[in-house]
Formats: sequence, structure tokens, C-alpha cells
Amino acid sequence: MPFEVTLSSTRLLIPMDVSELTIGQLIAIRALPDHQDTTSELIAILSKTPVKHIQDLRFSIKSEIEMMNIISLTNQLSEDIVTYFNTPQKFETPKSITILNKTIDIPQDLQIQPFWPSRKVKQVLQKRIEMTPEEQEVVFIDDVAEILAHYLYVPFTGLVYRETRADEFVEVIKDELSVRDAIALNNFFLSKWKSFLKQNQVFYPAPFQLMKSRLRYRILKFLGISSR
Repeated sequence: MPFEVTLSSTRLLIPMDVSELTIGQLIAIRALPDHQDTTSELIAILSKTPVKHIQDLRFSIKSEIEMMNIISLTNQLSEDIVTYFNTPQKFETPKSITILNKTIDIPQDLQIQPFWPSRKVKQVLQKRIEMTPEEQEVVFIDDVAEILAHYLYVPFTGLVYRETRADEFVEVIKDELSVRDAIALNNFFLSKWKSFLKQNQVFYPAPFQLMKSRLRYRILKFLGISSR
């Protein structure tokens, strides 16, 4: 369960691990600019609270202590993300997932399933194949939501595949799928994509180590400690 914290008399729920953090939240965190104080934005993303509401809170000595406690929680979350990407769990495909309170079975043998992925997914995969490892890290997370939206559109809706409709499904994936399920599913689907597999492309935790360093930078800056 998310951890309940209080900030200036406002109750917030902060995810504690990759099973509670959504892939959309992770995408938003990654988009935060480096070398800037984005503590309010980070808390807003994790608690699903409008950033203006966080910025408008009245701060005091007590709330500063509460803020430090929240930042400590984000550091623990970062550690859990890095740990997840260093374990086989990222390849443990769930048999079913729940999206918008609807449970759907995950196709385990894509060879006998309808050919759902459109040219849009092919383009995403081809783009990754042509990229350098450094370039792949930059687009890593965004690709996860896009690919899964196209693969899961048919089993979720039961409708005939339509590329434009699947594009609209991306935001649902971002809001509903946890990092744990999204990454494991993405690895599963991509491992079945023969042309992609031949290129020996796999997902590495480097982007999340970068996220960890960013969180550390913000914490040290908030505490007035040099990161050097």
C-alpha cells in the first residue's frame, strides 16, 4: 500500500515500490529537468497532486521536517527501482493484469495470437534497433507505454485493432500499469519479436540509476549539502 504522509496538514500518498509506481509517473519523473530544484514537481507526480497545490502550501519548520521525510521516501523508492532492474523480476511476465478494474489475460504465445502490432509499433522497434545504446536509454521509458498500448488494445477492448484507437490507449497504460508489470510485459513482448531479439537489444537499468542520481542531487540541494 502507498505510504501516507502529511505535508503542511495535507495528506499525501506516496508509492513505496515498483508495484505501486505507475509507468506514467516514472515517465514524468524522468522528464524533470536536471540541476534545478524540482522537489515540488517530484512530490506532485508521486502523490498525483496538482503541482500548484504543493507550491501553495504554507511552509514552516514542521513542514520542512515533513518535506525531508518525504524526500527520504523518494530515495527509498529510487533504491527499489534500481534493485528491481538488477533482478530477474523484470522478466517475470504476469499471467493477467487489471486495467480500469477489468482483468485481462496476457497472451503467452504470440505466435498463435492475432497480429496486433501495427506499423507504428514496427517503427518504434526499428527506431530502437537503429539507435546507439546511449540514444536508446533516452527513449527507453516512453517506448514502454507506446508498445504496450498497441499490444494490449485488443485483449482489453475485444475490438478489432485500430491504430488510432490504440494510440489513445497510451495514456491509460501510463496511468494504470505499474512499473513492475509494464517493464516485465514489455520485455516479454519484445523477446517474442524475432527481428528485435536478433539485434540482442535488452533493457538496462541505466536510466533508473540516472533517476537515482537526480533524486540524490535534489535531496542534497534541499539539505544545503554539496554533492561533490
